[in-house]
Amino acid sequence: MKMIYLMLLLSCSTVEQKDPAPADISLVKEKLETLHEEAGEDSIYNGWMLDGCDSMLFQGKYQATAGALPLDPRTAQLSGEAGRFFRRGSKPCNLDGKDVGSKTTWSRDMGIGLIYWAYRTKNLSVLADHFNYGKAHNWQMGKPLDDGRVIYTPNIISLLSNAIVSLGGSSSLHQKWPTIYPSGLKSYQAHLQVLQIALRGEIATNKVDKPQKPEAELNMSISGSMYRRLEEHSKREPKNPLYQAVYGKYSGDMQPAIDACLDGYTEEDSRCGTEEHGCQIAEIAFACDFVIRVFEGK
Repeated sequence: MKMIYLMLLLSCSTVEQKDPAPADISLVKEKLETLHEEAGEDSIYNGWMLDGCDSMLFQGKYQATAGALPLDPRTAQLSGEAGRFFRRGSKPCNLDGKDVGSKTTWSRDMGIGLIYWAYRTKNLSVLADHFNYGKAHNWQMGKPLDDGRVIYTPNIISLLSNAIVSLGGSSSLHQKWPTIYPSGLKSYQAHLQVLQIALRGEIATNKVDKPQKPEAELNMSISGSMYRRLEEHSKREPKNPLYQAVYGKYSGDMQPAIDACLDGYTEEDSRCGTEEHGCQIAEIAFACDFVIRVFEGK
């Protein structure tokens, strides 16, 4: 009984953002500027720099960085169906059940990219439309139904609802849905977990009863279990700039994140598959931008 109580106490505890130790981030800013220049040169797919079937995730991460060329996620929205999106800004990856790059028209990981993109750019209408579409369709966000990836789980629904509320949108019971952050995830799944935790730290999950205006100061705490996941992933991949940046925000040690941003990804750290150039721009730009935001208190 004592052990169960201790586990519940730890899971309910919160970890606040810590002030980072002083460091020179001028090279990180220069790195981000260079990445923006490269992204501009590569934006040839309807304004996107990626055209594969994971584009919404990685393009979304890139568009969430300060200084990115403006691009509306509605370029990947299905005409006539507000809130329903495709995986990329060009043709769908699945047409009439035919695999043309993916077995599904949408997936939860694409949703994370979309939510981060719209949240950081304060595009409340995109988030609200996406939420309303999901609610009206029992959270089946794409096709085919028999592929579980198109169904939003409580984690994603809660994330979406909290993002809406913290931008001043309507509240709902969905924002209080329980979330789970299991240990032991690696590679692509670990990367998605860290992204969710990073965004939850930004959207003031413990202040959702009092909707925030976009310019309002947000509470930057995360749960104890989220912090342990960040620690787990950062120790497993010490050269991963995303993991080091998000973990450093709460540990107070941002130097590993600075070093990892300047070094870039190694081949074994990359999440990018066949879309390496545009995707790696997105990955490193997001991490460098995250470092800058921590130091500048954004």
